[in-house]
Amino acid sequence: MPAKFFTVEEANALLPEIEPLMLSLQRLNQELLEVRGRMAAWQWKARANGHLAMPDLEADARRARELAEEVQALVRRVEALGCEVKDLDLGLVDFPALRNGRPVYLCWRLGEPQVAYWHELDTGFAGRRPIDW
Repeated sequence: MPAKFFTVEEANALLPEIEPLMLSLQRLNQELLEVRGRMAAWQWKARANGHLAMPDLEADARRARELAEEVQALVRRVEALGCEVKDLDLGLVDFPALRNGRPVYLCWRLGEPQVAYWHELDTGFAGRRPIDW
């Protein structure tokens, strides 16, 4: 059971705090993917020709660790608010809520002006329905 259940109003009130965190998370995650892609390319080149630019690979490995730590720290900040980060690429955040006494998630996607959808605990984004309560 979550520590807190949100009303729609409470979830919407948190969006000004959550939105910039999610924007930062998307930016950091994209950079992390790029750095990891470069690292994979360095390793592929090393297998192909036997040469590896160690300073470049080491710099990318350090940067990947830094970025991963930053992403984890921001996810923890969002989760400390009682929310769950579901998808960084889509910018999905779920808020535990009660609907007719049953636990559900209020679902918000980065770019949406307000929390306007909900879904069952086991259906995820594909099961989103407009809030009708």
